[in-house]
Amino acid sequence: MVRRRILAVMTTVLILILVNRSLRMIVLAGQDSFVQQDRTMFFSIYGMPLMIAVLVIVLMLLLRSIRQQKRLGLLLKKSEMDYQQLFDKMHNSEREIHFLSNHDQLTGLHNRRYMEEQLNVLDVPGHLPLSIIMADVNGLKLANDAFGHNMGDHLLRQSADIFKSIFRKDDIIARIGGDEFVILLPNTSRNITLTMVERLKHKIKGTYVGPIQLSISVGDATKNSVSEEIPHIYKKAEDAMYRQKLMESHQVRANMIHHVFDKVAHDYMDVDDHQNRVTELAAKSAGLFGLSLQQSQLLKEAARYHDVGLIAVDRELANKPGALHDDERVEIHRHSECGFRILSAVPEYNDIADIVLAHHEWYDGTGYPRNLRGDEIPLLSRILTILDAYDAMTHDRIYKLKYNKKEAINELTRCSGKQFDPELIPVFIDYLNQTQKN
Repeated sequence: MVRRRILAVMTTVLILILVNRSLRMIVLAGQDSFVQQDRTMFFSIYGMPLMIAVLVIVLMLLLRSIRQQKRLGLLLKKSEMDYQQLFDKMHNSEREIHFLSNHDQLTGLHNRRYMEEQLNVLDVPGHLPLSIIMADVNGLKLANDAFGHNMGDHLLRQSADIFKSIFRKDDIIARIGGDEFVILLPNTSRNITLTMVERLKHKIKGTYVGPIQLSISVGDATKNSVSEEIPHIYKKAEDAMYRQKLMESHQVRANMIHHVFDKVAHDYMDVDDHQNRVTELAAKSAGLFGLSLQQSQLLKEAARYHDVGLIAVDRELANKPGALHDDERVEIHRHSECGFRILSAVPEYNDIADIVLAHHEWYDGTGYPRNLRGDEIPLLSRILTILDAYDAMTHDRIYKLKYNKKEAINELTRCSGKQFDPELIPVFIDYLNQTQKN
């Protein structure tokens, strides 16, 4: 920038000199003797500055042209690089969009759209016999509720990996729904299909995903002739899968939930002993509250499994010996909702799910998770709240020392009408006093 200004100033000065001398030349031009005597003087006076001025201007123009060419070259090179990068990005984006449009994002398998397209492509004589396998992962909802959606995702990915290890490169493996998969096997007879299904079942049988044993219901069907309709074959494989699922699902859920019970008992300090004591207390005191035989049985079952939802809480947090921070307390409070979801997933435990959900509600409406108050809280939940609290008071816990019976009774009385049903507390205290005398 400075160099450009210096050159401009020099050019201006030279031009002014030339103009000044030109004017003097015009004045002297009338004097013939001057012009005739020394024409050479004109060139000696003006020729050199003029040549220098012209040379400077030419050099300036040349330098400017060179700079512009360099700048243009750099711009062209940068534009070429930018264009190439843009082209590569567009190409990669196009490939990514094409991949995502045909694949399931979680498992990397093909999706329903691609499977349906390929089913039509394969439905020609050249690919007969054409076999279809339907597969459904059992217990996915319970796994999500008990262990979180990451565990459910892990189950699906593990299932996908097994499918890829069993079936051939030309087979079409697709995830078509939440827990459902389809495998298309062109030029594959029923006998070969059954052999592959057996290999699949054998590999599944010994597979665990974390603490959960993998279980997949499978059904198959084969199109052997052109006259058979592919929708009929598809439906036949689907019906076979659902029949197997119906036979297996009850046992699968039962096995999974009992595994959850065992894991809670093993991983969470004192929980199993606490639940056993509360269950025994429920059995001994149920008759005091005017419960029917069925209600007494439900109370005992709810007492046995009321802390099963701790499976969803971090083990270190649940076993923390000190006081909880607010965010930790919120996490602990999730266990009653999680217990509800787990128990609701198994028909034989549906009746106690609502009892477990509400066993931390307080009579004055300040409990959790729904802030129910008074008679809005189920009767069996109100009873379970008292039994649960009394056992927690009278036994050492990791976060506090136990009360003696008198201290526990005083605490129950103090919290009557706030945490506990004021009509139930006198009945339970009478029972405690009676057992102390005996």
